[in-house]
Amino acid sequence: MYSVMIVDDEEPVLESFSYMLKQGIEGFTLCAAARSGYEALQLCGRYHPDVVFMDIGMPGIDGLETIKLMQKEYPETVCVLSTAYERFDLAKQAIPLGVFRYLVKPILKKTFRETLEQVKGYLDERQEHSLGYLERMQMAKQSLVREERGFIAQLAWRVVTQQEWVKKRELFSLNDDYGILVCISGNALSEKQDSISYETLVEKIAYRVRCLWGVYRGVLVLLIPEEIELNRLDTLLERNMGEYINPSGTCIWKRTSRIHYSEFSGEGRALIRQVESDREGQEPGRKEMKMITELRKSLVSRSPEGQTRQLFKDLLDRYLSCYELILAKGKIIYCFALLIDDCRRTGVELESRTSFDPAEEVISLQDAQQVRTWAQKRYEDLASELSCRRDEQLPSPLQRAVAYIDEHYCNQLQLTMVAEACRVSPAYLSRLFSEHLYTSFVEYLTRLRITKAEGLLGVGNPSVKQVSYEVGFHDPNYFSKIFRKYMGVSPKQFIQDKE
Repeated sequence: MYSVMIVDDEEPVLESFSYMLKQGIEGFTLCAAARSGYEALQLCGRYHPDVVFMDIGMPGIDGLETIKLMQKEYPETVCVLSTAYERFDLAKQAIPLGVFRYLVKPILKKTFRETLEQVKGYLDERQEHSLGYLERMQMAKQSLVREERGFIAQLAWRVVTQQEWVKKRELFSLNDDYGILVCISGNALSEKQDSISYETLVEKIAYRVRCLWGVYRGVLVLLIPEEIELNRLDTLLERNMGEYINPSGTCIWKRTSRIHYSEFSGEGRALIRQVESDREGQEPGRKEMKMITELRKSLVSRSPEGQTRQLFKDLLDRYLSCYELILAKGKIIYCFALLIDDCRRTGVELESRTSFDPAEEVISLQDAQQVRTWAQKRYEDLASELSCRRDEQLPSPLQRAVAYIDEHYCNQLQLTMVAEACRVSPAYLSRLFSEHLYTSFVEYLTRLRITKAEGLLGVGNPSVKQVSYEVGFHDPNYFSKIFRKYMGVSPKQFIQDKE
């Protein structure tokens, strides 16, 4: 709804215009009526009208002078001039003031309506353009933020070319080719204040010194482009991060000195390794072995597909980001040798497409992207082959148990019930799960249910509650908790990600 102010020293004109507006002209409402230019300026400051019908010939400040003064403060107001005489000289003076229309009295109701319809079309178009501009500005801002997050996250592991740096330097308005890298572990946030976001942390630091930031595998990466004394920066980080650090004091932060952009990759990679090493309280190699063990266990114990794939992706990302390519290829070869051995130890006969020599194939690859593409394809081949043939090689009682669980997983199941159906003792069946699937009965059942839920969520429009019942959980809250444990996100977030 647009507001209209009428300005005229003749009472009949005020009453006529006011009456037509109050009768209801779609999209407009009367906000004020003034009898002089001085009064119009006062009311304009109070009501901020969208449209003003202004008489030219008024005592004191005339209409043209009033419009001139008004537009200094309210340039968006649309003005329509009215006069008792059609004078070219007045119309000429009105042009530079941006007057919308020039009307000659008496103004008929039809003319008044038509003028307002034209004004409405203009205001609607201007508003739409303004909203479009704001949306474009917002989108551009969001795009710049995404560009910054992605670029800074990569600084710690990917070499930046000179051509790319020149573009980024201009995009982010950087003064020179130097900066300080700071890496902060996400686990450094206090458990008592786990709602503290990366944004809040950065905001506190950015209040004192400019910084660009991104997140790489849970590590907050900051680029400080400004020149600042290192002692002052250390003090700044300590003061602003102190309240968010874990009481245990594990991994606070690591930083470089002020270095050239060509050094960001090597220095940043070393920082991340130090941060992760301190966070885990162990050497990086030990953490990787733990990740490999979890991956191998997930593959043979029928973990949710998404979870197992994510485990492999995390391990692959770690290799390719934390190590030089030649060392990363060696670690990937070792990982695949273990996975192939797991397949053979479970009795799975590998087909020709999954029977390969990882060392022979990997060693000739020239860059990280080729290695990543090869590893992802070979992993999918192995996982698919293992999934198809694994159950055929299990002992008969365990095959029967797996088949029974697959058929009845949506019911309340206990080890004793499954053992009875398979005609073996619960203790013996429990041992079979441990020896051949490297997991317990309860763990196997839970993983299967989460796998089934993974397939149901986001297909059609089922509720989380409905899915929880369909896969055997009778408490939706408990289902959500277990789903988050295995998948890393809540069921609702999982659905949104799939969409």
